[in-house]
Amino acid sequence: MPGKRTTWFSNTLLDHIFGRALWQPPEVLYVGLWLEPLTERSTGASPGEVGAKGYQRIAVPNTSRFWPSAGEGVKHLGETVKSVDAAVDWGRVTHLAILDAPKGGNALYVMEARRSKLVEDGDRIELWSGDIEIREG
Repeated sequence: MPGKRTTWFSNTLLDHIFGRALWQPPEVLYVGLWLEPLTERSTGASPGEVGAKGYQRIAVPNTSRFWPSAGEGVKHLGETVKSVDAAVDWGRVTHLAILDAPKGGNALYVMEARRSKLVEDGDRIELWSGDIEIREG
């Protein structure tokens, strides 16, 4: 399922484009894992993010290797990225967010996971090249 731009990010881009505020893309983006649906109004503090001991958002460098050039209004994850190994059960991951901070922060895009996964002790989430798809326009 393609990612949807959040209201916060839409407003930020509009203000940037029309000269109201400057926005600098972060050097690292973070993929957060959610156990509940997300909407365009979701933030980095929205309920339902995995909260189990040892959980961390997946850090993804904001480079052309991990985020190759868009084509036809579509951007894809370009490399496989992995979460830390779960030290306890996390639950069923069903949704993802692309965020600008390792904790809290702003959600830029939200999406349903291509494959939901029940993450149990010792498991990890792997997002393969192409697993994250963002469509504009």
